[in-house]
Amino acid sequence: MPVNVRNAEMVAMLAGDFQARYEPQFAWKSACSAFLAPIGVRGFWPTSSFDENGDLIDLSGQGNDLTLNGNPLYRMDGLAPYVVLDGTGDYFSNGGGVGSWCDILGTEAYVANPRLGVTVAGWFRFTNAAGAAEYMISKWDTGGNERSYVLYRQIGGTIRFAVSVDGTAIVGIATTGTPAADEWFFAAGRFDANAQELDVWYNDEVSNLAVGVPVSVRSNATDFILGGRHGGAGLMTGRLSLCALYAANLPDAIIGQLFQQTRAMFGV
Repeated sequence: MPVNVRNAEMVAMLAGDFQARYEPQFAWKSACSAFLAPIGVRGFWPTSSFDENGDLIDLSGQGNDLTLNGNPLYRMDGLAPYVVLDGTGDYFSNGGGVGSWCDILGTEAYVANPRLGVTVAGWFRFTNAAGAAEYMISKWDTGGNERSYVLYRQIGGTIRFAVSVDGTAIVGIATTGTPAADEWFFAAGRFDANAQELDVWYNDEVSNLAVGVPVSVRSNATDFILGGRHGGAGLMTGRLSLCALYAANLPDAIIGQLFQQTRAMFGV
């Protein structure tokens, strides 16, 4: 039986006629649609759109813009838009008050049972070495029963996703891999209320927790924040881009495609 052999020279020759999967321009034109296509998108902040006050505009169509705090700077890295956070007052929040749009419990009657839960995702780049915990996406405080869900870099450098059922008890799972300073990476956290599982992604590496995970997440008055946690604490030093919140647990294949379809923009 004849065996077809991949002809690398032919592939290179036809690159101008056929779209390569790993190609920055292709990733660039597909990025926003990739993050907006999954079900349950509650907010999507690509960092390409900001208003006259520097506030971060939500492209989901739901108007969940985030207020600028401090002096973040919007920039581009090749084709990738991003915002620079200096770790000393820079973060984005939902206007200093609770919003029902970010109060996602995993018990919503309008979401089909297999998809109940919460997913957060985005691209990040820390410009400092790991030290104190730095928060990337959060609806989280450290006291007063004010914890819901959070994605952050731990003291040792791994990325952790955690939730709380009552605002006090914490269940979380961390990555095995550790992003280096000045390295763009994709991260996502998922709470699956149906299967009672937690998952966290570092690029295409996924870690899973299936023991002791609650059936719902606590509702509270804590701000939703990019680049920190409630009250402007635990601030991130680095860059963020293409951040999203979903009122659903997205399938592995979808989260994997968020990474695969956009990674060429970030050179990953």
